[in-house]
Amino acid sequence: MLFELSNKDLSKFSFSLFRSPFFLEIIEFIRIDCSTGCDTCSSSSVCSVCTSGHYLYNSACYSPCPFKTVISGSNCVDCPGNCDFCSSSTVCTTCSSGFYLYNGVCYNPCPTTTYQSSSSACSNCPSHCDTCSSSSVCTVCSSTYRLYLSQCYNPCPLTTFPSSATACSSIYFMKKKIYLNRLSIKLRYMQ
Repeated sequence: MLFELSNKDLSKFSFSLFRSPFFLEIIEFIRIDCSTGCDTCSSSSVCSVCTSGHYLYNSACYSPCPFKTVISGSNCVDCPGNCDFCSSSTVCTTCSSGFYLYNGVCYNPCPTTTYQSSSSACSNCPSHCDTCSSSSVCTVCSSTYRLYLSQCYNPCPLTTFPSSATACSSIYFMKKKIYLNRLSIKLRYMQ
């Protein structure tokens, strides 16, 4: 039988002899020196309770918690994946190199409807935009919306028409194109 005892508890024990009608049992206590910052341990390298100001992580005591971990109660817990610094086990505050922070999570690349706004963060695209290069320039609109002048519309704005399933075009541009087509036809006719 293994007993977990703290260094404080061991000083209180004396050796005892127990007798029963069937056997004689001698209990021997061996003093285990816990590592620095550890209050209760089962071996010198396996801690289960840390002293005040120290935090348990992988059976060892730390003050402060190791890199890529955060204090949670009396323990250190891992930060989320690809995260260097965090405020909890689920919320990142600084991503590892090559990853971009968005809503407390690290991504590479930035998720749909966002864009890489700095060397370390993602930001939201404009409304109804799936892919963009900045907060005001959309390149691909969400389903049922059409792109016109880097923005998404449903329906197309005034003075425009749906030129495809994904884009609106200017009526002015259409009139100019028709005029050029007529001019082209006239020139061919005159030759």
